[in-house]
Amino acid sequence: MNTSAPGARSRYRLWSWLARIVAAATISVVPATPGFSAERVKLQFGFLSRTVPVSSLVTFANDGTVDEHLAPFFQSLDDETLATFQAALATPRAEDPVAFSQKLYSPMGTRLLQSTGLTVRTGSGLNGQTALRSALSQAMQAPEGGSVIDLLRLFPTETITVDLLRVLAVNRQLRRAIAETDSFTASVVNQSSLDAENNPTDYAALPDLRDRGPYPVRFIPLNLVDERRDRPVPADLFLPEVPNADAGTIPIIVFSHGLGHSRIYFRDIAAHVASYGFAVAMPEHVGSNETQRRELEAWLADEFFQRREFVNRPQDVSFLLDELQRLNETQLGEQLNTESVGAIGHSFGGYTVLVNAGATVDFDWLKAQCEPDAAFIANISRLLQCRALELENSPQDMAALSQGTLRDERIKLVMAFNTVSNLFGQSGTAKIQVPTLIAGGVYDYVTPVIPEQAVTFAWLTTPEKYFLLVDQKAHSEESTRTLSQFIYSIEDDLELELAQAWLRSNYGALVVAFAQTHVAERDEYRPYLAASYVNYISQPPFSMHLIRDLSESSGLGEP
Repeated sequence: MNTSAPGARSRYRLWSWLARIVAAATISVVPATPGFSAERVKLQFGFLSRTVPVSSLVTFANDGTVDEHLAPFFQSLDDETLATFQAALATPRAEDPVAFSQKLYSPMGTRLLQSTGLTVRTGSGLNGQTALRSALSQAMQAPEGGSVIDLLRLFPTETITVDLLRVLAVNRQLRRAIAETDSFTASVVNQSSLDAENNPTDYAALPDLRDRGPYPVRFIPLNLVDERRDRPVPADLFLPEVPNADAGTIPIIVFSHGLGHSRIYFRDIAAHVASYGFAVAMPEHVGSNETQRRELEAWLADEFFQRREFVNRPQDVSFLLDELQRLNETQLGEQLNTESVGAIGHSFGGYTVLVNAGATVDFDWLKAQCEPDAAFIANISRLLQCRALELENSPQDMAALSQGTLRDERIKLVMAFNTVSNLFGQSGTAKIQVPTLIAGGVYDYVTPVIPEQAVTFAWLTTPEKYFLLVDQKAHSEESTRTLSQFIYSIEDDLELELAQAWLRSNYGALVVAFAQTHVAERDEYRPYLAASYVNYISQPPFSMHLIRDLSESSGLGEP
């Protein structure tokens, strides 16, 4: 089993690359002021400042020349770091300028621009939000896209002011996040390995839950509309064909997709779980799905997701369960056990099912995380979470999120993968009292394992809690593929696809094991809920590690 991880230096370079990607994302269609372009970069350090000509940076980006203006800053850097910085300045990034413009006019994009503009300011020291929009808009018009050098050339004031104190603060934040993640990962890997060694099980003698289950599966599309909310809730239902099933004997599993995805994301896992005797339902969250994302890019919508999705998503799940209960009585022969439900979610879907399981939003805690001068590079998901504060003008929604009225008593198990969850705070997380699995990826830089999944796990007070950590896993398959060039030895696309398919197969097996144990209440499946089983089915590069509590060496400790 591969338990090695890149060193802190490699992680830091990766964080830096991601910071450049975020910067490159901040584009707009606001035109630059004719006749103006930046001539100098002023590095501001409190009352002290030093100026570097943009021409010096252009020359360095073109051929690596370090002139007298750059020498004081570069003299302590090694050749590898200089080469990395040169590539960072010169490498273009191509995006559809129209689609990205619309994204950055969204509430999340505006907050990101405002945050970035506190660091990259105009010559007079004003927030650089509008100037960044102008420069990046023009840079992205080129077919090959724009680079950092293009941004400097097109910045619509003669001087770009860079707040070094803020840069250093962000740098410290990144380094602290890297150190905490490395320490936590090492602790979990060690703890899981020791548990597996001390509690061995011969899984070769047990059924392989990665294999298809014994039941044929019927696919049923559901075109549902919640008339009370005037909201469509289309869903897919995978129904196992269990011969002579008694009334109320088929439990239900619900999958909630993430932001910008759709219910199709889980279809292979859903069909697999259904083959073991579960009715698997997958709602489409219409205000935060792939269609919403595409409409934003086509200027048919003005935000990634509607802010009421914080309330609507959990309500979608409960509405779907109500409809399944109705269908069970009228069309499904009353075979379903509508009072025994497992809820599975990814990313924003993880948030959704945790709310259904009883979690509440701690708005005081959230406000402290969303201060106007907050930097988001260490946790991009805060851009999403902070939007919950926009509900302050809706007392009914605030009450629903903070008082637990969105909890659904039918849910007996919750599994949240790469979840958005820090907005619950310790008090809101502690209200979950059903068996809970929290899963995170070591290389998730959208919803980082710290402070999202790991801290949420630490805050859980339910006796049946589990934490799953996946090596070299990013937030989604798409982002994992993007980062593969930095962190994997896998260079062949097909090989990476096969590795990700293997991981999905493992996820399917774990959902079956947890659902059989905690939803179907079949105790013979409990041996699968162990570090030894996770160790048994793991395969590099996505090796998995399972723990039940946190050791002192994790750096987090119990709350």
